[in-house]
Amino acid sequence: MANQVPPNPNFNIMDSVAKVLAKTFCGEPQPKCDPDPRNRNVVLTVNGGMAHLYVRNGEEGKTWANTPRYEEDMKPTLQALLTDAQLSQVVDSVLFRRNKPGSGYRRMTLVEGQLQPLAPRDSGYDKRRNKLIQKLDSIRSGDILIVLKNGYYFDKPKEYPGNHGGLAITDLRISLVLAGPGIQPEEIDPTPVSNTQVVATVYKFLTGRDLPQGTAEPPLPGLP
Repeated sequence: MANQVPPNPNFNIMDSVAKVLAKTFCGEPQPKCDPDPRNRNVVLTVNGGMAHLYVRNGEEGKTWANTPRYEEDMKPTLQALLTDAQLSQVVDSVLFRRNKPGSGYRRMTLVEGQLQPLAPRDSGYDKRRNKLIQKLDSIRSGDILIVLKNGYYFDKPKEYPGNHGGLAITDLRISLVLAGPGIQPEEIDPTPVSNTQVVATVYKFLTGRDLPQGTAEPPLPGLP
């Protein structure tokens, strides 16, 4: 899918997030961050339509191995991301985990300036996406996740016409082509296919058996 260009053609999403973080952690109006990476308080890594933010516990004597504090470390970062006018045009969700890895992510919003968790959305797509997000919750994943709206990516749109993808519905649904015994030639099934169904579908197509329950999404219906 082609990248969707934000309203301002000079707007770079990754640069905008970096500026918000620099202002939050290094002061304003001209942020002056310590050039030594060992003294950084936040690390931003991007992957297509999603970014991971790793936040350091800023208490004296603490290191990256310590869980960041909510009030002092996480809350200012969440508020800065959710109040930036440019980012609000392209960001779908900002999620964070309050405790150590494995505690689960929560989607946040601002109500009259106060951070509040949002209730999970009920559509089938959102339930599947939320399941994927919770599976990302590991020691390798960020303390905060930024998920962009459908069609937006962190890379510069004009420089990268293709991308790794993200958690938008157009990235999670794919085309799947099967050929072999029991498959009718040139038959087209309009059933949406999620990338989480590929393993179970291919396994059943090749073996005729289902994977053990709970190990993957159910296969596509109607396989021979």
